[in-house]
Amino acid sequence: GYNSSDGVLVDITPPVPVVLHEGTSVDLDDDAVGNTDAVSLTVTCSDPESGVHHVEVRVLHVDFSSGAVLGVQRNWSAIPDSFAPPAVEPAVFRVTLTGLDTTHGEWYVSSARCVNGAGAYSDIDSDGFIVDTTPPDVGSVDIRHAVHNVYARFQTDTGTLSASWVGFDDSLSKVTAYAWSIGTTPHGTDVLDVTNVGSATAASAGPGLELIDGTTYYVTVYSTNAAGLVSSTASGGVTVDSTAPLAPEEVLISLDAEHAKTGWLGSTTDMHLMWDASVEPDSNVTYRWALGTVPNGQQVVPWVYTGHQTSDHASGLALIPGLSYYVTVEVTNEVQRITTHVLGVDEVQEIIIKAGAADVGAPPPCAILLGADMT
Repeated sequence: GYNSSDGVLVDITPPVPVVLHEGTSVDLDDDAVGNTDAVSLTVTCSDPESGVHHVEVRVLHVDFSSGAVLGVQRNWSAIPDSFAPPAVEPAVFRVTLTGLDTTHGEWYVSSARCVNGAGAYSDIDSDGFIVDTTPPDVGSVDIRHAVHNVYARFQTDTGTLSASWVGFDDSLSKVTAYAWSIGTTPHGTDVLDVTNVGSATAASAGPGLELIDGTTYYVTVYSTNAAGLVSSTASGGVTVDSTAPLAPEEVLISLDAEHAKTGWLGSTTDMHLMWDASVEPDSNVTYRWALGTVPNGQQVVPWVYTGHQTSDHASGLALIPGLSYYVTVEVTNEVQRITTHVLGVDEVQEIIIKAGAADVGAPPPCAILLGADMT
């Protein structure tokens, strides 16, 4: 009698390892790992003759500069259920190695060994990974409430909010992505939820935000490093101020004599003026004034900036008796909204002095106080 086997396949070629990535993706390789006790690996390999019998993996501690092996973090161990039938297309195998004892800031290299049904094998090494257990540093971050690196503490737009940022840093693994949010409190998300922007360092939201005048809004930026760790920091806030400041209710030209007459000035060379502080609840204001022969004119005294001061004195004038003059006070808030108040001086009457006494025929020296005439 006789008997025969069911045959044997001769396979003299080893399997082909194609991909070894840290992480769980076939397409993307993680260059950093955010913990010291585990790493995930993804391996692909194929064997069209005898198939993949199993896959083994290993992790070595390696000097980044020289490539010298400093130690074995995990020796060869098989990936459970890592069998694949004969095929030209690579099979995908994933495993998470736990119980590791890696060190923050150190470099490691993974290896995979694909073994076919005939016992032949081929190895593949990864490009390595660094262990980074700290998120990006935010100590030097600068968030600005406008694009193109422009500082802004106030804005007039109630429908759109923009921001740009610099200074996120990670010395071990690079910052790979950003996200941002907008809220009425630092780190808040009540206006815009956390939104990914990729590698962009500027973003805009709107139109249509319906921001409220007088409310301060805060931008929070989130940075993610290659290890997947996230840090965030909030801006100092931007206040919406969409309205112009109120004009001063009164502009007063000081009396230049005890019996000053409303509507007249007694000097052709000097003028001291004062005005009420403007009402502006949302931002600070500054002032400037001018004197002209028409409302809003600057024919006599061009714009004089007084900052936050609400009074000023002009001397060396050459006012013409009988001619009307107009004082204009302009108020500007921090978003450059402007309001003006025009005060008319109906007539300037020169006072003639004789031997220390006023000429009886001349009207008394005087000043003017008119009500608000806002434009």
